[in-house]
Amino acid sequence: MTTRLTVLLLVFATSLLPPQSGKSAFVIRDVRVFDGENVLERQTVVIADGKVAALGNSDMRVPQGADEIRGEGHTLLPGLIDSHVHVHVLRQVEALQQALAFGVTTVLDMWTGPPPRAFTGKPAISRLKEIEASDPPDMAAVRTAGTGATAPGGHPTQMDGGFAALVTPTLSRPDQAGAFVDARLSEGSDFIKIIYDDTKETFGSNLPTLNEVTVAAIVAAAHTHGRIAVAHISTEQHARSAISAGVDGLAHIFMGPSVSADFSQFAARSRAFVIPTLSILYFLCGMSDGPAILADADAVENIRHRSLPLRPPPLCPRVRFK
Repeated sequence: MTTRLTVLLLVFATSLLPPQSGKSAFVIRDVRVFDGENVLERQTVVIADGKVAALGNSDMRVPQGADEIRGEGHTLLPGLIDSHVHVHVLRQVEALQQALAFGVTTVLDMWTGPPPRAFTGKPAISRLKEIEASDPPDMAAVRTAGTGATAPGGHPTQMDGGFAALVTPTLSRPDQAGAFVDARLSEGSDFIKIIYDDTKETFGSNLPTLNEVTVAAIVAAAHTHGRIAVAHISTEQHARSAISAGVDGLAHIFMGPSVSADFSQFAARSRAFVIPTLSILYFLCGMSDGPAILADADAVENIRHRSLPLRPPPLCPRVRFK
């Protein structure tokens, strides 16, 4: 993966970057640098072949003839990582360009399912893998789970009017885990996502879901290939069960009226990471920050494709945020 830097305030004027004229290096002078831990003022940064080659004060020697950008009033920092996205299956290029415009240089795509049966074009995961391999500098880098592991009739096969159930591969027993994981990796999955959710908490339904033994078998199969496995859950019970089954992380935090006092310590002892996705959970509970984002002129300028009108569905009335 190419090392990228994001220059903010809202992407440190991409138009200031020098044109590609065959030179392999350029210099940013007098810029504030945040390296993830420390803030350094009035720094000189040399970029060569797409990577940070040197960092120092104004007296640092730079490549002769390199283009220079004045960085006063701007901040240079490592690119942000969005750990849970669903890249638009038809507008992948635009989605990844938009992510980069907001300072996100890497995204983790949490589901790229198979195409409809009558579809004759290139599958979405194949196009994503081409983007991943070429690693274009004007898009966020992407890693994808491909099609996740779910039970027959399980989430999200009920979506799109249930049409997804016709094309989504599923499994129901631990002895099917090895073949399932092999198939996903052959399609291009970079990691394995497991759906461990009956959707009762979020959607009020009661869909089939995998059991803990099968989840553990999927995790073991992924680890055999050196890949991580993450779990989609929506309750603390399923979260604890998934972590006990060995998942490397949770793709969401769960919803509910309360949480056990020791949950964070339990996850930490198991070395499981948690992707909180609080913004989508707030949306599900009718507390979307979408209107505030759309009221931000700088943000709107970088939104190339408008989504459907925001609506606060009453999906989790028992949850209250303070």
